[in-house]
Amino acid sequence: MSLSPFPLPLLFTSWTFHSDGGSALGNIMHRVGLLRAKSVAVDLDVVELTRDHVAHLQSQGLFVVAWQDADASAAQKLANLKPNGWMPQIEGDGQRDALLLELSNGTGAGLPKAVVTTYGGLDSVAKVGAVRAAGIDKFFIECYGGIGYPYSDINRMLGQGQVYGIPADHLFATVSTYMNETPATYTGLKERTPNIAYYLGEPMTDVQCDAFGSLTPSDPILSSIPDPNILSHQIVALCDSWLNCFTDSKTKSRLRNIRRIAATAGNDTNWLAAQPAVTEALRAAGA
Repeated sequence: MSLSPFPLPLLFTSWTFHSDGGSALGNIMHRVGLLRAKSVAVDLDVVELTRDHVAHLQSQGLFVVAWQDADASAAQKLANLKPNGWMPQIEGDGQRDALLLELSNGTGAGLPKAVVTTYGGLDSVAKVGAVRAAGIDKFFIECYGGIGYPYSDINRMLGQGQVYGIPADHLFATVSTYMNETPATYTGLKERTPNIAYYLGEPMTDVQCDAFGSLTPSDPILSSIPDPNILSHQIVALCDSWLNCFTDSKTKSRLRNIRRIAATAGNDTNWLAAQPAVTEALRAAGA
């Protein structure tokens, strides 16, 4: 079972919303389908990205992760967009220090999180330890196969993280696709699929998507979800999206109650307090 905080595979996106003439979401969903992706990462630095974009992706059953380096604007952007998860980027000491500051301020609290990194800014046990101590202990490692070895050797790339103190099962490969890479570009890819992220969606061809997607079994996504908290976040996000689709009070009331149960179930203390009454109410209704 994967320990990823996000359902995998994950597809990174970036500039598609800059020039969205109504086709961005369709283009993303097309690639998601071919890749059999379960999560989509959206770029916080794209000013044209809106809550409506995120909500649409969530309404299609996708887990939406916001990514980019952390700065003072991150908290507000996360609040506005309401993604399911957060993946701050660290590619240098400055980005690491900025993230540590944001985490100390409570940015991203309650969201599943991981770091995406080249190991820049995380090239020692002490640097990695500071990030883990601040609350993020999963790492997606950028593997640029088009450059060649060692970046094309996934086991080599993830093994370096263990040298820096990251447990093996907390490391995931982010494989580049924008240099026309194919699965054959990489060593060690097949055995790690579907626990993979792909960078980047926009330039990928259908041939590439088919080739990488063929490595992912068509099994239910539950095998990629590591704990009930992740599923709770996804149900809450779907309810939020569906609430915008209905106008009748009966349906909206049902969705709000489903959302409240899912949100409560994502917190052990709250759920233990609510469980007896919820269970009894369902039993009394014949459920």
